[in-house]
Amino acid sequence: MSSVELGKRAIAAINRPLRAVGVEVRPSASHRTWDSDFRQWIKDAEASGGDPNEIGDQEWATDLLDVGLREVYGPLLEGASRVLELGPGSGRLTRHLLDETREVIVADCSPAVCEWLERYLRGKGPHQVIRITTAAVPQVESQSVDLVLAHGVFEHLELDAAYWFLSDFCRVLKPGGSVAFNFDTPTTPAGIEQLMQTSSPTEHSWFRFHAPEAVIAIAEAAGLSTPTFRLAEARIAFATCHKPGS
Repeated sequence: MSSVELGKRAIAAINRPLRAVGVEVRPSASHRTWDSDFRQWIKDAEASGGDPNEIGDQEWATDLLDVGLREVYGPLLEGASRVLELGPGSGRLTRHLLDETREVIVADCSPAVCEWLERYLRGKGPHQVIRITTAAVPQVESQSVDLVLAHGVFEHLELDAAYWFLSDFCRVLKPGGSVAFNFDTPTTPAGIEQLMQTSSPTEHSWFRFHAPEAVIAIAEAAGLSTPTFRLAEARIAFATCHKPGS
């Protein structure tokens, strides 16, 4: 039996006596991790001699990483000598950032992810792997980074956590530096469909849905410029903002 199924059964057992008094425990999206997916990709890649992120790209193709690399993240990499990536997971985006002339810092809350990336990134260019435990990257010095990227992260963050990350990104960025990330939006038919497919009246979605207006509000409050967006009919949108200065 999977850990997810065990968790559901445990919650059901807890709820049986609680419902008699009108109370119910509901699963929180903040407790969902994707380590099991990454472990499976690594296992399958080891068996085939391939790269686990090739498998990940196929399985998670709907997250539009290819579009982000082509239209959003890629152009921002030009001239960036120090890049911070939040929530790298197995390294699907990270592997495209590596360059002998560029230092890449990856920050994740998962010990398993950090351990994997220490192995995966070895010998692939200047890099640091840091583990974080809050909505900030305190190990990174102020005004030391040219670019901050996050793919597949903000779609799982509550708005308050997103604000605190953006606030700390403003701290670590050099004046004129940039932040770019994707997020799930409920303002498209595909976004609403994702909301309905991943939640129910009794269960939270693993995804968080943010309107562009909300992203503008927290970015500006964090000290960053008004974001520009790459919006389409998909559930996923991309936001880019900058730290004032030159």
